[in-house]
Amino acid sequence: MTDKSTRRVKVLSARTPPNSGVSKTRHLWKVGTNAGSPFKIPIGEPPDPRKVHVYGPGIEDGILHSYQSRFLVETSGAGAGQLAVRIKGPRGAFKVDMEREEHNDRTILCQYDPQEPGAYVITVKWSGHNVRGSPFSVHIFESKEELISFIKKEKGLNINPRAMETPWREEI
Repeated sequence: MTDKSTRRVKVLSARTPPNSGVSKTRHLWKVGTNAGSPFKIPIGEPPDPRKVHVYGPGIEDGILHSYQSRFLVETSGAGAGQLAVRIKGPRGAFKVDMEREEHNDRTILCQYDPQEPGAYVITVKWSGHNVRGSPFSVHIFESKEELISFIKKEKGLNINPRAMETPWREEI
């Protein structure tokens, strides 16, 4: 016995809606138009990695014993998509814990656990494409002096060591 309510349909033509919003689609059968046609179908924005923002202490250089390895990925306005975060460091790839923010499911808290000093590369992709600033290059040092030396040499900045003693970041 076959179920007559389920039928295979051959699509003769299809189009991609030009804009997000509501699009109408008409279904035609050999016997005529489908009841209720045209149907309204909501169309979402295509993924836009340029609208994804990454920020927080986990994408900045730091000192191992006091390093805050967390950062936020804000995907609001970036359309439907898939977030991928990869971290490579002195011992290969790292596990990244990702958790949606309680009051905003478009904000994702990411955290990793570096165990030794070295260069880390954090790649953040939205639907397969790098977001702005990705990949992020993060250098973690054993001491404050090594960090200051790196900043002076590599980034050409002059830093007052006393300024680094005062915590200036808020908790995320």
